[in-house]
Amino acid sequence: MQKWLSFATILLVVVVTLEFSVADEIKQLDFVVIQPGQPGSRDEAQPVMDSIGEYIEKRMPSPTRVEGEYFNTLESALQYMQQGNAKWGIVSLPFYSAYSKCFNMTPLASTRPGGAEKDLWRLVVNRTATDDWQKLQGQIQGTMLFDRKTAMWFLTDKKTTQLSFHTEGTFRPLRAVRKVTRNKLTGVVLDQLQYGAIQALPLFKELKVFYTSPPLPTSPLVWFGPEENSTGVLKNIIMNMKNDPEAEGLLKLLQTNGFGPTDKDLKNLQLPCKTDADGSNP
Repeated sequence: MQKWLSFATILLVVVVTLEFSVADEIKQLDFVVIQPGQPGSRDEAQPVMDSIGEYIEKRMPSPTRVEGEYFNTLESALQYMQQGNAKWGIVSLPFYSAYSKCFNMTPLASTRPGGAEKDLWRLVVNRTATDDWQKLQGQIQGTMLFDRKTAMWFLTDKKTTQLSFHTEGTFRPLRAVRKVTRNKLTGVVLDQLQYGAIQALPLFKELKVFYTSPPLPTSPLVWFGPEENSTGVLKNIIMNMKNDPEAEGLLKLLQTNGFGPTDKDLKNLQLPCKTDADGSNP
């Protein structure tokens, strides 16, 4: 009886040791979605983040845990990034441009919002407004204007020193558009999807496009830090999502028609590293 108990004890120790060994081998491949100005809260987005994590986990060749976070404010995103937990993420174009050098981002793929390979930003004003940059005064809002200097660097061909209006981020672009039609706001910057959404509205006839940006990269999917063996595996999984029926629902939630190759223009859009949220260099 004593020998049997000794054997059972040894067997239990071996099993527990093996369990801990397997647990130690589980890799962590956390991600973050950073889209300042977009709707929803972290709690509301968490089920989507969990579904993305489960999707990636099932397709990794070795045991991997994938947990995700969503941030739609610049300040909270920067606080999270300074902890260095995320391995990869989907970030807005202004965030990539402002902080890609700070967080050593390597683009792996591009989102395809509405199936488009490029985005366009349009500055929309009241149809009675001036056509002269120098006479454009007041306040301009946009979901991409939370990082003021970076966004305007794209929007105005970098001639920010010659402008006399103020910019402000907003979570409610449609509300901003309504203010423009009532002359309570100078203008609103809309991306391609946002501009398409207002064209069918009656208020559209009260607006005009003051400025259209050159074609811009869409939000990139990036890797943070030195690449690893799992980097290429992750990229293959992401690039194959469009052809996977199981990913259809996830892609709709992410508002992208699959993922495409890295936009070559991104390499020319990196600004010097800055660590604050108001667009200033450290």
